Amino acid sequence: MLPLAERSAATWRYGVARCKLLRAAFLFFAVIAVTLVAFYRTSQPDRPTTRSAKNGTSLPIEFASTIINDNVKRNNSATTAMAAAAGNKAIGGKQGVILSVDFKGGIGNQLFMYAALAGIAEELGFDARIPDTLPVRSMFNLTLNTIPDQWEATNRPVMLMEGKKFGSRDESLLFHLSELRGIGKGRKWKGREGKRKGSDAVIYGYLQSWTYFSNISERLRRELTFRDEIGDEAARILRACRRGNDGSPLVGIHVRRGDLQALHSEGYRTGDVDFFRRAIAHFRGGDQDGGPTPTPTFVVASDDVQWCVENLQNLHPSIVFLTGNTAAVDMSVISQCDHVIYDVGSYGWWCGWLSSGQVLYMENFAERDSKIARGTIREEYFLPQWLGL
Repeated sequence: MLPLAERSAATWRYGVARCKLLRAAFLFFAVIAVTLVAFYRTSQPDRPTTRSAKNGTSLPIEFASTIINDNVKRNNSATTAMAAAAGNKAIGGKQGVILSVDFKGGIGNQLFMYAALAGIAEELGFDARIPDTLPVRSMFNLTLNTIPDQWEATNRPVMLMEGKKFGSRDESLLFHLSELRGIGKGRKWKGREGKRKGSDAVIYGYLQSWTYFSNISERLRRELTFRDEIGDEAARILRACRRGNDGSPLVGIHVRRGDLQALHSEGYRTGDVDFFRRAIAHFRGGDQDGGPTPTPTFVVASDDVQWCVENLQNLHPSIVFLTGNTAAVDMSVISQCDHVIYDVGSYGWWCGWLSSGQVLYMENFAERDSKIARGTIREEYFLPQWLGL
């Protein structure tokens, strides 16, 4: 047996060796941990993420607290030859930092988003892109370049949320977009991690203000032409409506009911018989110079034709009700009439914008003090030359 002194020395040497071994193991695993963290940070953008409702992948969010679900089904089809051929000649088609919109809704909503996207991209120098499966692409001869279905998931663009107002211009949104492009003035990205100048971006919102695209309105009118099969069918209907009317003007009427009937609680109103009686009387009473005018023919399109027939057919001796057409054909017909009347909704709004005549709309389209009424700046939603009744 070793003497006590030698046993104590051996125990001390064993303890020192074990400490050195533990320290070496700790340093080894610390180096591995730091390496893994560094690798993860270089492979992921340094910005917060949220779970997308569309495909379960993580997507970045900026100052949006929620993501509006995309109701448009998309697939992975390639960019069409027409869009590729358009290239830089398309409005909003500058190559570089991509800007897109989370498209949703029907024809009217999609047209607002398309037009606003093109106008904003033109003003701020983005490369405007639209989904290759956007429904209105099958209706209009659009020229903006496209992006495939998985673009958001694979490119992780910055997401910017439009304000909560219904029909108005969101200056805050434009400010953040200009800062993203590095061309804005004032506050920079200080204190807001994840926002990177030069990043691609997607706008979430309905963008329902003509001021977003007033800078390209003339070019937009030339671009928003219906595809041949839609235009040809509309032309056939218009010829039938003009047959035997001795050159009298056609006044298109769009009556929106359907889904808005269920949204009265949110403040929406739909046109009643009194509104349409007064609107028809306006166009029946003479021309703008006070002279006589031929009795017009009124052409009515609606998502509730039965209500229109029951309530409007006795308001004028010459009223035509459109039935059996697609929504695109009806819009083409109404927008090509000499004048347009509509009560409420983005579909009727675009019937008016696409027309070349006088547009008359229902002024009290929302209940007083409702969210819709408070959120709409009329000067930024209705064109100044339109007439509210």
